Amino acid sequence: MPLKHLLLSNPSQTRYYSSTRGRNTPNLVSAFRTHDFLIKSGKFTDTYTLNNILADYCRWSELDDTQKLFDEIPQRDIVSWNSLIACYVLRGSYEHAFLLFGKMLQKRLFCNQYTLGIVLKSVSCSFQLVIGNQLHSFVVKTGLDRNVFSRSALVDMYAKCGSLSDAHLAFKSIVEPNTVSWNTIISCYAKRR
Repeated sequence: MPLKHLLLSNPSQTRYYSSTRGRNTPNLVSAFRTHDFLIKSGKFTDTYTLNNILADYCRWSELDDTQKLFDEIPQRDIVSWNSLIACYVLRGSYEHAFLLFGKMLQKRLFCNQYTLGIVLKSVSCSFQLVIGNQLHSFVVKTGLDRNVFSRSALVDMYAKCGSLSDAHLAFKSIVEPNTVSWNTIISCYAKRR
């Protein structure tokens, strides 16, 4: 049964959309249909479903369409912001990703480890060590540095930006390094040989 008919038969279950992702229907077509349905039905308020549609737009659609949907989401949460920032990073629009991150912080939304990973990837890909240093300070001030994965992401960022000494210092600051952090620092040194 097509998604639209399933939604029409029980309009309160718009979350059905997320369970149809990855099936025979192409994600973008399904996302467009659900988006259209939500607008027509007046149910364009379910942030969970809209975030799923946004994620599909990020994968399959143009940046303009993705940005437009993001702008239309009435109650954006951290998942909405992370999805759009990741979309810009994946498309190589690093400056825009940094700007979005700044806007997110201005809205007083606290970033999480996923946000940090996305923005650090943007720093690494654009070789913006100065921004990386600022992010490191931000991580320490906000307490995100207590997480071994955040520390490992910092190690990786420093290494990819060409600052092996900072990568080593970031690694040494990890109280209990795990497999990820060890692999990260070993990879850093292996690439330098």
